Amino acid sequence: MMKLRNLLFAFLVVAVLAACGPSKTPTQPEPAQPGVPTPAAAPAPASGGEAAVASAPTSAAVSGADMNIEPDATVATVGTEKITNRDLSTEVKLLERRYASQIPPEYMAQMRPRFREQALSTLVHQAKVSSVLMAEAAREHIQPTSGEVDAALMKIEGQLQQQGATLDMLLKMRGWSKDELRKQLEGDLIKQQLVEKKREAAHISDASVEAFYEANKERMKQPPEVRASHILFATKSAPGHPGLPVEVARASAEEVLGWIKAGSDFAELARKYSDDPGSAMKGGDLGFFSEGQMVGPFNDAAFGLKEGEISDLVPTQYGFHIIKKTGEKNGGIPTLAESEEMIRKQLENQVVGRWLQGLTKDIKVTYANPADDPANQQRPAMPGGTAEPSSPNPQSMR
Repeated sequence: MMKLRNLLFAFLVVAVLAACGPSKTPTQPEPAQPGVPTPAAAPAPASGGEAAVASAPTSAAVSGADMNIEPDATVATVGTEKITNRDLSTEVKLLERRYASQIPPEYMAQMRPRFREQALSTLVHQAKVSSVLMAEAAREHIQPTSGEVDAALMKIEGQLQQQGATLDMLLKMRGWSKDELRKQLEGDLIKQQLVEKKREAAHISDASVEAFYEANKERMKQPPEVRASHILFATKSAPGHPGLPVEVARASAEEVLGWIKAGSDFAELARKYSDDPGSAMKGGDLGFFSEGQMVGPFNDAAFGLKEGEISDLVPTQYGFHIIKKTGEKNGGIPTLAESEEMIRKQLENQVVGRWLQGLTKDIKVTYANPADDPANQQRPAMPGGTAEPSSPNPQSMR
């Protein structure tokens, strides 16, 4: 039974299967559609410690939609590993939180069947990869040291503390013991170390890197980008956040803006006052983004600033932002030297991905409900007669 969802392993499945197609990182904003506003790069505002624990990738909660179903009932069996309704419900809730700032509340209910479909597909895929990696690691006698497990645990504790949470809060909310958590981390490290070993064994030559660069450099062309930090004062209209009345939020933002103009440290104020927890812990930093990746007013303000300049209040559907431009890139095609490390890792990932696909393709998957089997699914039409997309696309619903 998948009693504990992987804490360190989630990134690995995406990385090593790069050969299967591109995938966005969690911090990458969705691209805008013509005439459609996109949310700011920051996630929907949330409270500190409780939100941090709630968003931890775990499998201990059951969503409201499945409360009438036995939590430990098996949804699918992957090889010898069982995926329970509890696992599936938690994955669905993670997707709901991920898209909370992008999907209007009135559409969330109709998205849940698609979230469930995507969640089950993810869990089946992860179970396949996990099982073959653990079997291969056992054959190669890969075993992390106690010190490496301690370091992984300390890393998680540090991440929770940055968001105002503690490890004890996480363990209590999920009903885990510390030994169970350590056992999960040990398994994740085994998988990571095996994948790193396979990457190193790929031996990607300089000639292969250069050939990839020459064949793909036009596709690697980057648009101009800016880097900015912000402080968000969320209003009651902010998606997924209770917020403050508009005038109260405006008054608070104006007060903090006055402190910044008087010389107070922007990053420190962001950590203390911003309602965007994702960037607040980084002093408000949103990283680099290109034209059109932010909602219109935010985008226009950020690109209109000079480096180091502070904006006035910028209202969006999320509330009021104070924006500081901290960098810019002119764009264009990166050089081979600039791209070499990224290309080498991508080629290594493709080698490992093909190896994994070969090992996982024959693993038997049995679904408790035949309707969950992708081979038996017929996607319903959306209003207007168009076929429902294969994965959630919240942008199309705005």
